[in-house]
Amino acid sequence: MTISDGTPSPKAPSLRTARSFISHSGILPDTSSHAAGATTAVTLESATHAELASEATHRRNELAPVSLRAPSFLDSFSPHLESIESSDGEACSDHAELQLPELLSELMLAPSSGRKSEGPLTGYNPLTEDNTALDDGFLRLRVLVDKLELDFKKKLKQFFILSVAGKPIYSLNGNDDVLMGYMGLITTIIASFQEGMKKDVYSISLELLRIVVKNKYPLILVAISKIPHEITSVHPEGVSIMENQLECLHNYLLAVLSKAVITKNFRSGMNYDLRRMLSVQDFHALDTLAMKLTYGFLLDEDAVFIDTSYYLGAILGNSMRCLRISNTSRTKLNEILLSTKKLRRSNGNPDFVSSISNRLTGTEESDQLTADLLFGFLTIDDQVLAHMRPRNHKLQSQDISTLLSAIQLNCSTVPKDKGTDLWIPLCMANFNSSGFVYCYVKEFSLGYCEKPITIILISGSKNSFYNMKEAANHVVAKVQHNKLLNKGLESDLSLKEGKKSILASLRVTCIKHFIYKRKEFDQVFIEDCEDDATHHDTTRIGNSLQILSLYSNLIIARGKEEGTKNVKTKKLTYTRLQLNGKFLTGFSLMDDAYEFYCLCEGTASSRTIISESLRIIRWCDRYKKRLFVREGVIF
Repeated sequence: MTISDGTPSPKAPSLRTARSFISHSGILPDTSSHAAGATTAVTLESATHAELASEATHRRNELAPVSLRAPSFLDSFSPHLESIESSDGEACSDHAELQLPELLSELMLAPSSGRKSEGPLTGYNPLTEDNTALDDGFLRLRVLVDKLELDFKKKLKQFFILSVAGKPIYSLNGNDDVLMGYMGLITTIIASFQEGMKKDVYSISLELLRIVVKNKYPLILVAISKIPHEITSVHPEGVSIMENQLECLHNYLLAVLSKAVITKNFRSGMNYDLRRMLSVQDFHALDTLAMKLTYGFLLDEDAVFIDTSYYLGAILGNSMRCLRISNTSRTKLNEILLSTKKLRRSNGNPDFVSSISNRLTGTEESDQLTADLLFGFLTIDDQVLAHMRPRNHKLQSQDISTLLSAIQLNCSTVPKDKGTDLWIPLCMANFNSSGFVYCYVKEFSLGYCEKPITIILISGSKNSFYNMKEAANHVVAKVQHNKLLNKGLESDLSLKEGKKSILASLRVTCIKHFIYKRKEFDQVFIEDCEDDATHHDTTRIGNSLQILSLYSNLIIARGKEEGTKNVKTKKLTYTRLQLNGKFLTGFSLMDDAYEFYCLCEGTASSRTIISESLRIIRWCDRYKKRLFVREGVIF
């Protein structure tokens, strides 16, 4: 067992030494039994172009020069991944593209230590990385939420939220009868570390199990996973997939309750039951978030809702996900949002309730209708079309992710034919952890768009509902009556027009799906995954999980975020899965400005993969105004 307390050692042992110690300690299984999954993590230190070129010529079957070659933590847990390899190469931007195919070729040709061929898989389950059938029985037994105690121990994933006194607050699976023993064990382990070692325990790693703990006094959040890519997920930045999942669940609790309210209730008694303050809808929302963060799908009333983009956005640092539309359309939407700040009160008789509210709050003298409006969003699902914010304030990506998730969960409970306007108080933890903002939410449909557009207007005043409603009606009218804007949006959003994907427009044949993240904006564009409705649900879920597993392994294996002002650093990572005689290759390329991830089918050459990747990257860089909202419109 390995226990991490989060404190760096004075002098870290080498990776080879650490691996040797772990192997002899029996913490991990013998690598010879999983040789096909051997992983090589490679760092190319500051090598000149001449060195890279000369070595690439003479060492075709080895990795590039000045490299550290040692097995990584992944080799014991990925028996069917042919390789997960990474290379950090420093090169001037003018010559970097000349070296990339050679670097990738070296990685593809390089033999990982102890690797042997096991042949193509006839069936592959990405949640167990073996041939276990991913069918209805497997999903019910190992994956789906079960609030009973019958199959509690068989679940692949568990989430617990409890108080520091051991009082259960939330669990993904199980009931109070089975949870009480676990709560007592968790609090005992945490207290033992705090009292005996004066440190917090952060993670416990066993052979095929990983436990991650986050102490958010007075709350404790715990994740337990048997999923291979989560067990091995220790990011270079120090934040694992499971840690990020717990952070998202904690942010949701803060959003609906606020840190001040939670602290106040526990101050009066550490045995306080926080469940009193949470509604049935809140517990359903936590279940939904936990499933989407772990598996990328939700089974609700016998219908499967697959949401790969939410999962991918979360593991990429909760980056804001944007929807591709033309820059002209986005600019017009921004202008419409901004026009709400210029609205004045009508001269006629105001709404009676609004008038009384204004008198009580002392805001009657203001002529500006939206004086309390802070932020505005136009979204489809939880992907952003347009964004408005004040000059001196900016919501962090984590707050935006929590905001959009909470609103989407609330909208899903409202009948679509009712057209109900929502007024949701939320606490944005990074914006103001002790107070609430108030979100007016309205959906409206455009005939050519399959999904409704959602208006989100965020106010600092709880009494501004009718003002926000009037502003939202103004936005709807402006969008619906602008013929040029509607024509542009119809071309951008309508599936009936046969809108081409970026891959089809660029005539890319090797790459089937990609993700492009722009670091300066902390925003990500995710190419839509094709959802074949002709396949039954378990096949669709299996295909989605394979995509998420490969992307997760790519992100886990990426190199450290290092660079200098004068040198532009490019890093690449490569992995390949052989399934039913076919190859599925994952590839990532990143530098100081972007992160690019893609999946390829077949056995494409390194030069083809690099060439097509760079074409997509150049397109995304050139047309970034189509892909990202950037800073939004500022008032």
